[in-house]
Amino acid sequence: MAWEYLAERGMSDGPTVILFWLNDITGGLFINGTLFALWIIILLSMYFSKKTLTGDGDFLMCLSSASFGTFVITVILSLITKMDTGVSLISGFTFAVVIIILCISALLLFFDKSRDM
Repeated sequence: MAWEYLAERGMSDGPTVILFWLNDITGGLFINGTLFALWIIILLSMYFSKKTLTGDGDFLMCLSSASFGTFVITVILSLITKMDTGVSLISGFTFAVVIIILCISALLLFFDKSRDM
């Protein structure tokens, strides 16, 4: 099976054609991998930055902050749709997974017993 070239797409629909093309030729893994990479980058950069500045990294706070940041990016990317079909860039399954991870990380942060309230 031959890959579809970018030149075969109608480039008059705007720059989002590139995102849809990358997502289509990878079977939907491009956007999922990008969201996962952003989540990991936000999580680790916040954790190690806090650990460097204060000497103690707060993993649960960084986890919930990274999950919320990824949720905001997912909502923004879900607003991007194809012009002809109306299909969103983010699938419903990916959106549900991001919301579940956000809820779990927020509950872990909320029920952490080592925090002084």
